[in-house]
Amino acid sequence: MSCRCKKSRDKNIFVYYSRDLRIYYTTDDGKNWLPTKEGVTVSPDNLMTLKDAVETAMQELLTVGEE
Repeated sequence: MSCRCKKSRDKNIFVYYSRDLRIYYTTDDGKNWLPTKEGVTVSPDNLMTLKDAVETAMQELLTVGEE
């Protein structure tokens, strides 16, 4: 696993090298995580575009927080 981001109390988003961003859920307090049908597939050609979009969104959030 490359990264895990919390979506809610019982859902996480896992990012794997398989180019798959998928929401996972748990029913046993995080002992096991199962994939939902919700997800986004990002081709390797679009990874830099996605990275840039996330960085831009983060900068906008930081700027709003400074106002």
